[in-house]
Amino acid sequence: MGFALLGRCNTNVNELLKDALKSFPGPKVRITSLRRNWNTNSQHNHGKAVDMEWNEDLINFLVTEEGSTWLETHNMMFYIEDSPGSAKLRKYKQDSTF
Repeated sequence: MGFALLGRCNTNVNELLKDALKSFPGPKVRITSLRRNWNTNSQHNHGKAVDMEWNEDLINFLVTEEGSTWLETHNMMFYIEDSPGSAKLRKYKQDSTF
């Protein structure tokens, strides 16, 4: 994959996710989690989800036309997890325009 792994990650993921990650045209980022086997309701449990470190370049890329096209091509979405009211997320609020 074209990403650095941050720590130990189970890389036994769904082939569609693997293909999407291989074709990622955005900035270099580190993956913090791939497959996890402790919550059967999670897409991680099925190898269909990825967590990446916080990176403004990544977020800014994903909201561009190229990033949106990559997401749509691979039937993917993203969301940002952090504490409610986090100052670093303020500019990415859902009602913001990019």
